[in-house]
Amino acid sequence: MSSGGEVYPEHRRREGYKTNKHSLPEQNIQYIRPMNKYTVYILQCSDGSYYTGVTNDVNRRVQEHNDGLNPGCYTFSRRPLNLVFQQDFHFIEQAIAFEKQLKGWNRKKKEALISGDIDLLKRLSSGELWK
Repeated sequence: MSSGGEVYPEHRRREGYKTNKHSLPEQNIQYIRPMNKYTVYILQCSDGSYYTGVTNDVNRRVQEHNDGLNPGCYTFSRRPLNLVFQQDFHFIEQAIAFEKQLKGWNRKKKEALISGDIDLLKRLSSGELWK
C-alpha cells in the first residue's frame, strides 16, 4: 500500500494511487480483490461416474458430499465418493469457467486430466484420436 493511504480490510489499494479519505472521490480509487482460493474438483462416485464442482473449501465440500446432506444431489445415492482431481484458482470467475469447461468434456478427457496424461488430453481435444 502506498504511504498515507487508508486501510480497507477487504481490499488492497493499487500501488501508485495516493489516497486521502477526506478529498479523494470514490470513483478514482481502484481496488484489487483480496487473494482467495477457489477449487475446481472432480469426485469419482461409487458407480464409477464423475461429479465436477467448485468450492472455496474442498475438504469441507467433499465431506458434505460424503455425509449426504442434500438428498437431491447427484452424489447422494453414489456414495462413497473419492476426490480424484483438484485445481486451485485465485478468482471465482476462472474457477467457474474451468468447471463449466470440464462439465462439457467426455469421460476419456476427464480421465486423461485426472491421470495427468497431458499428451493424451491434447490429442483428445484436437480430435486426432477420432480421425
